[in-house]
Amino acid sequence: MAVNGMSDQELAATVRAAQRGDAMAMDALVDELTRSTNHVGRSRAFSSDNERARTAVQKAVRRTIDHIEGVDADLGTTLRQSVRTGRTCSYDPTAGAPTRWSMAA
Repeated sequence: MAVNGMSDQELAATVRAAQRGDAMAMDALVDELTRSTNHVGRSRAFSSDNERARTAVQKAVRRTIDHIEGVDADLGTTLRQSVRTGRTCSYDPTAGAPTRWSMAA
């Protein structure tokens, strides 16, 4: 039986990757299970367009921070601790994190 957003094959591949320690696969699996069940573990109805958009933004932000963390561990950690997603997205710097950014070419 397929879960809401994944086919049986996609779900099986994601589970295998998560079992091997693939963090992105584990995140995808948790997201899929969270999206497809309510707070007591029962299947829930398909989500609204707004919920799907919110989830897509949350995943994109998480993937981007994962990528940044692979290139610059300190910056990635700072962003992971400071960027919040949910109904809105925000940058809430932790103590010592920059409140102003400058980019060099």
